[in-house]
Amino acid sequence: MKRNITIEYEEFNDIQMLSNEDQKLVLAARQTLLYSYSPYSNFRVGAVVLLDDGTIIQGANQENVSYPSGLCAERVALFTACCDAKQRKVAKLVIAAEKNEQYVEVCPCGSCLQVMIDTEKRYKKELEVIIPLPQGRFAKIKGMKNFLPFAFKSF
Repeated sequence: MKRNITIEYEEFNDIQMLSNEDQKLVLAARQTLLYSYSPYSNFRVGAVVLLDDGTIIQGANQENVSYPSGLCAERVALFTACCDAKQRKVAKLVIAAEKNEQYVEVCPCGSCLQVMIDTEKRYKKELEVIIPLPQGRFAKIKGMKNFLPFAFKSF
């Protein structure tokens, strides 16, 4: 039997098309690039998590010469948010990336996506993620099922 999977997301042609809140989060994620430790790849990634009370948590990729001992920006931000969140819930995750001092597109890796799926499960709420696309565009994806439809499930 042949089946199709359809994903749903919104696409924005530039930052000005995003809501004011989302624009601020994109700019905050770009600021977080300053905290990236990426001397091996020179690929800087920053992420911010918005909690449901408006708190913003930052994360940046942290490389290590003993690959794969580093961590992606998304996991740094999410793990920090989960440690700090108390009763607050993770609402959004926004990612920024830079290579050779130019903003570039980026998509979360499989490990980060799996952590995002667990974050949804933990808070019983779909996570909204904003990622940069080529030519200064952005995608807003709600629900990790749209990123990783065949995710690991707990038994």
